[in-house]
Amino acid sequence: MKRYHHQISKRKNVIAVMIFCVVIVLLIIGARQLQQQFEKKYQVNIDNASATQTQTDASQAWEPTMELILGDGIYGSDHKIDTYLFMGTDLSGNEKGKEEEYRGTMADFLCLAIADHTDQSYACLELNRDTMTKVILLQANGGHGASATLQLCTAHRYGGNRKASCKNTVQAVSDLFGGLPIKGYYELNMKAIPIINHRIGGVEVTIEDDFSQSDPSLVMGETITLSDEQAYHFLHDRMNVGDGENTSRMRRQQTYLHGMIKKVQSMQENDHQFVINMLQDISEYSVSSMDLNKMGKVIQQLQGYTYEGMYTIAGQTRLGQALGDGLDHTEFYMDEKDRLQKLTEIYHLQKIADYEGEEELQE
Repeated sequence: MKRYHHQISKRKNVIAVMIFCVVIVLLIIGARQLQQQFEKKYQVNIDNASATQTQTDASQAWEPTMELILGDGIYGSDHKIDTYLFMGTDLSGNEKGKEEEYRGTMADFLCLAIADHTDQSYACLELNRDTMTKVILLQANGGHGASATLQLCTAHRYGGNRKASCKNTVQAVSDLFGGLPIKGYYELNMKAIPIINHRIGGVEVTIEDDFSQSDPSLVMGETITLSDEQAYHFLHDRMNVGDGENTSRMRRQQTYLHGMIKKVQSMQENDHQFVINMLQDISEYSVSSMDLNKMGKVIQQLQGYTYEGMYTIAGQTRLGQALGDGLDHTEFYMDEKDRLQKLTEIYHLQKIADYEGEEELQE
């Protein structure tokens, strides 16, 4: 069957290679202890896990650190957790344009980094760029226009500058997860990839897909340390690799990330300035709500945290015409049960109330 994808992404859709930068910022997430407390406090009954546990007073107040509307329920967690959004952007759009002439790039790599300060652990949640969700058609002057159900990656196109595009993407991701508090963002352009790849010296991976039409040097079944060019094809190419699906490319990105995490952590242990120096080297290619001072303060803290792994959310992929251009494009619809299950596991959620409104997140 013939496959279609975003018309814009055809213009060197290299966003997925932003996986290179994610592990760096994994070490800086959670810089600030979560101070926000909701004014509304919920009273809940906590069941005993065993007969030997002490009965909890039903009148005891349980104070959630966040409140998420997911399906027909309101969920909270008592863990102190910071969440950050990391984005990889391509060369499409017109980011040098002013006001109405500005057109943001596509945020085709999106990953949430979650630091749990209660458990002293951190995890990642990679998002499918084609996820259908509410996107605000943010105006160049910052005004909120209409909203539409579109691919998540399109949120970065709207706004009058890169920061506005990033904030619009943060809003779209927050809405997708029922009002998830996102403490900050970090966006990196593909131009920084050669700098990062040279710094880390490549990552060892096993080739599990057929790259014969993309890069014959990537032989299926072989285990190799990726060169700069090989890493580009391994993380970027999709349509002419294996089954051509974005979910397969996301699997390769996760494989690379797992190897890179270990390598960067090792480098950081030997050189405590490694991450900071890297961030300084690529700063001209990035936009962030976090400055280097804040990043530096938490690097050592997270060195002692346990990495819980990379999560994804299941769903269905089909063709649709949500973009309104008369062409078929890939659309990914998250499975709501799996969304709740993964968020419950990552954020230690508990249902605290029923929700009678309508969640405008999925089709």
